[in-house]
Amino acid sequence: MVGMDTELMNLSSGTEVNKDAATSILSIRAEGIKLYNNFRDERLLMTQTKFHAPIKKHKRFDFNHDPSTTKKKTSAKCTSASLNRNILGTLHAWSLKTNGKIDYEEALKYPLAIYPLSLSHPDGQVRKITKSDMKSILLKNVEIMPTITSTGAAVIDLVPVLHQVPQVSGKLENTMWKIISIIKENYLLAAFQRVDIVADNYQDAYVIKRGEQSARGTSERITMKTRDMSAPANFMQRMLHNNDNKYQFIQLFFKYIEDKISKILQTLRCEELVLSGEEMCTKFTSSSAKTYDALQSNQPEADTRLILHAKEILNIGKDVTLISPSGDTDIIVLALGSLKEEKLFNCLIRESAR
Repeated sequence: MVGMDTELMNLSSGTEVNKDAATSILSIRAEGIKLYNNFRDERLLMTQTKFHAPIKKHKRFDFNHDPSTTKKKTSAKCTSASLNRNILGTLHAWSLKTNGKIDYEEALKYPLAIYPLSLSHPDGQVRKITKSDMKSILLKNVEIMPTITSTGAAVIDLVPVLHQVPQVSGKLENTMWKIISIIKENYLLAAFQRVDIVADNYQDAYVIKRGEQSARGTSERITMKTRDMSAPANFMQRMLHNNDNKYQFIQLFFKYIEDKISKILQTLRCEELVLSGEEMCTKFTSSSAKTYDALQSNQPEADTRLILHAKEILNIGKDVTLISPSGDTDIIVLALGSLKEEKLFNCLIRESAR
């Protein structure tokens, strides 16, 4: 960049790279070729140096080199320097101070990591951020009804419900019935004409959330061929910590609902039940099961699928209640942005109502 003391900028810290480190980094290829040629000539061609003789180490500086140490101890006190992740702000402030010109397109065109720096730690793990402030700002002028009064349709995010299911003994079918009971008792506080149950699908998709899922823990794969199998010990935890286990369970759960549709419609007090998962969406009544073409989607995130369902329901003239048992801020943002012109009841149910 014009006006900078070095040719390199450390985008992780937002600072110029030390001159010695920059020189070392930029010359590393040429130095490597030189060392290779010396090794070949001296040990293979001319044998003036024995092949197994020790190789002298050549110290190289990298991006971590900083003559002014980031940590130093003075008596009993330890001071640390933190990373500056406001990269664009740093570059812009530097350009204003020095009248230097920055080619932002050139500076930002290189792939830096699997995740953007603002979303990840240096080791690639997703950074945890607090969304409560943004949620408060977004909802400041939005009235959210404290109770469900709509008799139209409810759209439920399934996976957060699974996190509320205790260990249930016996067959997997017992666990599935417990899920239906939780949905009915905690969230369907009014009789809806239609209920949509929407599930994530991370089976074949590479998504940013996988970094977050890895941080929560992983578990071994469980083969689930039928809902008649006995639930293994710590089943819910093992199922939720493995995408393949979760995928298998949701497929069995949806098949369970299909087989017991009359009983489940009666339990949930609705006339229609829509199941959305994988790339299929099916609408069930007591007498039929039809593919819901308008809501078929390959989107892996339930957050966006919920909005698709809400828009479709509003388009056919029904009121809609979005239910996210986890109180997901992402759904609030999507709802306010996508449905702001629509009549929307209960944008979010934050926690179970018991």
